[in-house]
Amino acid sequence: MTGSCAAAPKNNGEDERDSSMAMSNLFPKFSRTQDGLDVVMEQRLLQATNRLILKSETCTGCGICIEACPEEAITLGRLGGYGKGAVIDDAKVSIDAEKCSYCGVCVIMCPFNALNLKIDEEEKLPILEKEGFPEYDMVTEIDEEKCVRCTICDEICPREAIDRDVPLFE
Repeated sequence: MTGSCAAAPKNNGEDERDSSMAMSNLFPKFSRTQDGLDVVMEQRLLQATNRLILKSETCTGCGICIEACPEEAITLGRLGGYGKGAVIDDAKVSIDAEKCSYCGVCVIMCPFNALNLKIDEEEKLPILEKEGFPEYDMVTEIDEEKCVRCTICDEICPREAIDRDVPLFE
């Protein structure tokens, strides 16, 4: 005896191939695809398919979804990134399909409605159905007593939604 186990079967690499094929058939399965200008992250489970859709043209890259994500699955994208002369990803944020829990917090928090969550092709927000997250009214008000009329809000708004008409001092 040379110290090897006599009961161990001989392995010519076949067992490893069989187990790797079995592993590829397990769920969940993840994918990231492009559907026109939309980026689709998909999680396929045995009985459900979750799809998080990022509308690239609507996203401003404000970063609210990045801060809101409990799984840290959202990062800043490679805005204007180039690889070998071609644009490789013009989305302002990047979502890791495997890290994402498909909870919908980012969908709720996005002020521009750039994210949609679909469960089996139906728009749903499981976190709202379980009353785990409050729904906010999207109303903006300016507190006239606190506003110093600097117009910075007008200058930095990524959607040009604010139009401040404040006279210039000379």
